[in-house]
Amino acid sequence: MRVRCLGCGQVYWIPRPYVADACPRCGTYVYERFPAGRAGAARPGSAGAVAGGGRGQLRVIPGASGSAGGAETHRQRLDRALVERGLYPSRERAQQAVRAGLVTVNGRVLTRPAEPVGAEDRIEVHGDPVGYVSRGALKLAAALDHWHIDPAGLVCLDVGASTGGFTEVLLRRGAARVYAVDVGHGQLHPRLRADPRVVAMEGTDVRALAALPGPPPALVTVDVSFISLTHVLPHLLRLAPGAPVVALVKPQFEVGRGRVGKGGVVRDEAARRAALERVLAAAAALGYRPEAPIPSPVPGGDGNVEFLALFRPPEPTDPVPAPIDHEP
Repeated sequence: MRVRCLGCGQVYWIPRPYVADACPRCGTYVYERFPAGRAGAARPGSAGAVAGGGRGQLRVIPGASGSAGGAETHRQRLDRALVERGLYPSRERAQQAVRAGLVTVNGRVLTRPAEPVGAEDRIEVHGDPVGYVSRGALKLAAALDHWHIDPAGLVCLDVGASTGGFTEVLLRRGAARVYAVDVGHGQLHPRLRADPRVVAMEGTDVRALAALPGPPPALVTVDVSFISLTHVLPHLLRLAPGAPVVALVKPQFEVGRGRVGKGGVVRDEAARRAALERVLAAAAALGYRPEAPIPSPVPGGDGNVEFLALFRPPEPTDPVPAPIDHEP
């Protein structure tokens, strides 16, 4: 049976049963009959589609192509094209940028790394986290610029450090010390771990942290997942009562499981806004003085709309509320 790769257009011959390996050219695992049968071209997931996963099933049909006139298309996956054009050092980095909405093809944002592109297509990268260990750095950089916050010479607390995107921004802008706190292990980039200004505190839940191993922070940054910020803020106030907090608000972890859609994405704008308002209200109830939030310039890795918020510390005369017992 003749089939055409849906990723790049190359035509192959596949014996029955209809099973094929990944396309050697672009890595796609889904094909369509070629030429189309009476019912027209098969679509992925339909009865006429051919799924990959076999061994040695593909055989190139010389001169055959799915393009008009039989000319070969020379199309390839977007992530491969980004690497071949020298825009990214690896497909993994290219895929992260594409999913983050940082790549445009002919002026249009594409968010699927497997999207086929040709040599004639104009590919551009916008707002790429050049040299940063993660694209999360772009989020904090935008917040610091928007609110004119200068971490130079400050002791900082980075909660939810993970790979260290926020930590690296603080270091690049002159932070004297950064407590990099995260519940996970082995995630902090080696380059940051080796920096003498970084105090790596992995395997640490900030809610259970009695004190920090050094001077108190003058600035706090937060990027946590799988927990509401409302459960974290009281403990930040306890550990750094006089420090402003720059927080990434992720509606997918604030709205409750019943409001999260397919793929972990919150598509209901009203639900996102309500989640943001709840976080702002919780901060205000603790004595923080929230500034007007801004949208994150980079969406979440799964495409979620996220926000950046600044909580200025309570006035010096305000009492610091006792932290609420954290949920297990």
